[in-house]
Amino acid sequence: MSDLEALKAKVDWMEQILRANGVEGPWLTPPRAAPILGVSRDKILAEIKNAEYRRANRKPSDLTYGTHYRNVADPGAEVPAWQVHIIEFAEFLKIPPEERK
Repeated sequence: MSDLEALKAKVDWMEQILRANGVEGPWLTPPRAAPILGVSRDKILAEIKNAEYRRANRKPSDLTYGTHYRNVADPGAEVPAWQVHIIEFAEFLKIPPEERK
């Protein structure tokens, strides 16, 4: 088996594991993303809340709406339905908390 074939086999295996756990893509709700990211659901929501505050006040943030997180609730819904992009959010979490905007 070539290196490329071995890599494809590993990717296929990981995709099967993710599908078996209900992960069909990179966008997940905070409760589903939390164990994958190794942080609590509340931590994810706190980071989103801070990013939304900064976005509303036109302040810079390391967390970007549409890249790291999004709201998939119907327009006008009273409660947001947050999702995080687990790959992008994981990159954000690598920034030390004291260095985050």
